[in-house]
Amino acid sequence: MKNLLTLIYICLLFVSCRDREYSVLDFPIEGAKSRPIGIPIGSYDASFGYHLVESYIKAIDNSVKLISVHSQDVNIDGKSKNWTYEFISTDKMILYYFTMTINKIRLDSTSAIKVGNSVITNTWVSSEFALDVAEKNGGKVFRNEYPGCRISATLSEAVIPNSYPSWYITYSSPIENLYIIINALSGEFVSGRTNTTGTVSSISKVIGNFQYTFSIPKTVFGIHDTLKASMYAINIGTVPESLAVNYGNIKWTLKNMDGITIMHGPKVISDYLILKVLFPNQTALVGLISTPLADSLGNPVQVGSYKLSSGTLSLILNIQ
Repeated sequence: MKNLLTLIYICLLFVSCRDREYSVLDFPIEGAKSRPIGIPIGSYDASFGYHLVESYIKAIDNSVKLISVHSQDVNIDGKSKNWTYEFISTDKMILYYFTMTINKIRLDSTSAIKVGNSVITNTWVSSEFALDVAEKNGGKVFRNEYPGCRISATLSEAVIPNSYPSWYITYSSPIENLYIIINALSGEFVSGRTNTTGTVSSISKVIGNFQYTFSIPKTVFGIHDTLKASMYAINIGTVPESLAVNYGNIKWTLKNMDGITIMHGPKVISDYLILKVLFPNQTALVGLISTPLADSLGNPVQVGSYKLSSGTLSLILNIQ
């Protein structure tokens, strides 16, 4: 009877505050009952937190589906003291933002549905597993190079054909950042900059509440190399922000020092846009460049210095 009265009180309280942009509803966690054996006090794997949060939100809205998971402060074991879970209600057509800390689950806000990430319906690998993969694919090397760097982790799935949920792991230092993408279904390493001791080059620009970073894994390419570059955006604001992304389809040019365009892309231009919602300090992949170094006739690009540009961001590279 007591549990039933508590549930009725929670539902009434939720109805009274659901129309507020940032409503707060706290659910205390009984540590002795909720903390599994082997989980350090104050530190949780994202999947453990998800199942606990889901059990609470189902009492409010049984139609919810997971959209994303995020923490801006993850340890090397893939655990955090604070996870944020985004759910979508298919009945009420709203988004719920829940946070889980060491002793409480908090419904800290709701909002109208925004076009962006897809619903995550498949079983995904734990953040602990994802960090293990990230550490083996450049993370540990990066931490050794930049002691004290901060690690953040985001689980989401883009609204694009043949998509799958991915873990986006970011190692942040005052000098540069390391971005790693992991297939959250298989646990396989997808992409990232693993050669952190090489001559990486990057340039950043702030537009609104987003900082865009354009980078190449090295500054010297061979004439038969594949030209690789990436563009990331990070929310440097204090609240969730929406970002329109033409996924993986950034426009770019490679020009010689005389300003003559030698290469350009993408080969196929798409108008398909998605709207991603990024939490503060959350990073999103805006686009990738991966194409053989060859001119329009298929000939290798000549030895020399070149400027690779995307929008107003430009980097100098050499081909030898």
